[in-house]
Amino acid sequence: MDFSMKTARDGAWKFANEFVLLAEEEREASIELRDEKITKIARLVSNPGYFVSAVFKFIRLFEKGDIVQKIINLQIIEEKKDVCLPL
Repeated sequence: MDFSMKTARDGAWKFANEFVLLAEEEREASIELRDEKITKIARLVSNPGYFVSAVFKFIRLFEKGDIVQKIINLQIIEEKKDVCLPL
């Protein structure tokens, strides 16, 4: 599973466990606060701003290979991280 997807699911599960323990009168405020936090994250991801975009463009200058190869490389890294090497 993708790291960001796992993080999102873990966060949703944590919120659900906290939410169920809240008193009825606290739930609406909790939902509104959660919505505000998620909206801020979504805005940052969808519109990171000039500085972050410039940093990513600079990093891309030094990248090699095409997107397909990068995906393959990331899959190889992901598979290898679960393998224990002998000492």
